[in-house]
Amino acid sequence: MKIAVGKIVKSRGLKGEVIVLVYGENINDFMEYENFFIEKKHRFEKLSFLSRKPYKGNRISALIQGVTFIDDANLLIEKEIYIENDEMEELNEDEFYYYQAIGTKVYHKNILLGEVKEVKNFGSCDILELDYKDSEGKIRTLYLPVLKEYLETFDLKEKKIIYNENYELPFGCEEDKEEDDNE
Repeated sequence: MKIAVGKIVKSRGLKGEVIVLVYGENINDFMEYENFFIEKKHRFEKLSFLSRKPYKGNRISALIQGVTFIDDANLLIEKEIYIENDEMEELNEDEFYYYQAIGTKVYHKNILLGEVKEVKNFGSCDILELDYKDSEGKIRTLYLPVLKEYLETFDLKEKKIIYNENYELPFGCEEDKEEDDNE
């Protein structure tokens, strides 16, 4: 399985250099990966870097084999960069890769809220993004923090996350939703 580890966000200079936004907390992990891929026409193609160096924050500047002009680099903007998941390091028990949480059912006091669509991090903690059906039946986006003090269960193998009574749902989320009888 291939995992997105970054995205080409812009070109730099006239000789085909690109700036890559690195997903994850540590750009050094990205620097140590060896086998990269890029998706073209619904197929993965090998991507070889000639050079990679830290740029700003969680970005690197890079030269890619076969990309020698700015026009070539501009064709790659917004393309994600992938690796095989077996290249990723083992995590501690209380850590997870974002892709592992996608599709996980999220509950609050045993009431199903929805499934994780995406995981984000804006600086203070990881945030789960899910679609939530409000009391009027409208689908709304709900963002929930991943903080130990609010979690009763965080089991990615069982694809189940339960928020405890310490977590107060954002305004507009109803507690009286029907319980999920399948669990």
